[in-house]
Amino acid sequence: MKKPFFLATLIAINLLVFSCNSNDDNLVCDDPITGELSDKETEFSGEWVLKSVVSDEPIDLTNDDVTNPSTNIYAQYPACLKDNIYNFKSDRDYTFLQGSTLSDCDNTIESDGTWQLSNGNTLTTVSYCSRVSLAIVINNEGTEFSYERSVILIDIKGKEIPSTLTTTFEKK
Repeated sequence: MKKPFFLATLIAINLLVFSCNSNDDNLVCDDPITGELSDKETEFSGEWVLKSVVSDEPIDLTNDDVTNPSTNIYAQYPACLKDNIYNFKSDRDYTFLQGSTLSDCDNTIESDGTWQLSNGNTLTTVSYCSRVSLAIVINNEGTEFSYERSVILIDIKGKEIPSTLTTTFEKK
């Protein structure tokens, strides 16, 4: 398995919702989220850029002929996978972009849908036919949000390592 492809897949799973099969005539999709933004959502809206991805377990994802496991997953990503942007708009629409601001990214991703911040800090997105809710932590200044996901990472030697990733975005 090519490692850049694996990393792209990991990011896509970590950050995006899955699209649905449009050939299924019985498919029922979630309705888009609608309505006015709350005050908290208005403060939250804007552009958010990936800042860090940290694992609770050290892992070596780089093919650099050096065994150097680290918990800093972000530092091991190629530039195109570090280029992740959410834009939560004031009309409830959102866009997610990966690899879009760099000129030489082969596997760019663009996803859009609607969003809501509710029940304290539950960020919900509806995109394609899928609804995803994440428990996020927003720092006191409102300039960063993060969330945790349990994943199985595969190191450069093919070893599976169960980990909890903490992904952090910074508001621009």
